[in-house]
Amino acid sequence: MTIPTQGYATLSATSPLLPFTFERRDPRATDVVIDIQYCGVCHSDIHSARNEWGGAQYPYMALLKRDATMVVVGAVEPLSKVSGVPFIFRRRSMAGSLIGGLPETQEMLDFCGTHKITCDIEMIDMKNINAAYERTIQADVKYRFVIDMATLNS
Repeated sequence: MTIPTQGYATLSATSPLLPFTFERRDPRATDVVIDIQYCGVCHSDIHSARNEWGGAQYPYMALLKRDATMVVVGAVEPLSKVSGVPFIFRRRSMAGSLIGGLPETQEMLDFCGTHKITCDIEMIDMKNINAAYERTIQADVKYRFVIDMATLNS
């Protein structure tokens, strides 16, 4: 059984973001279901949507054992193309995170809460995502755009 899901996606590097419907599998016993209420927008989203970084290929993929996962942590430079062959034939995978794991993130959030450190944001409706992208590209924003996910279906 699947769960119908609403989102926004682009169909090409030159197309705007548009409403997009897809299906997720039902949560399993060990899954965590998260109700996303707000979603940030950053330069990485724009580069990804426009395929400005392309794919990635790592010469050290050969060092990974069968069924292993390579994890890229932190901001990285644009990556070169990825060949699917090393992934497919040895059941390898790649994952990435701009931050550390959950304990590190929680520590940072606790520190910010204790010291009343907050950030400036501009809340936008989902329908305004393309305008937010353009403003970000034109450096017409001094803070992070945050999407009010309650507006996704409106």
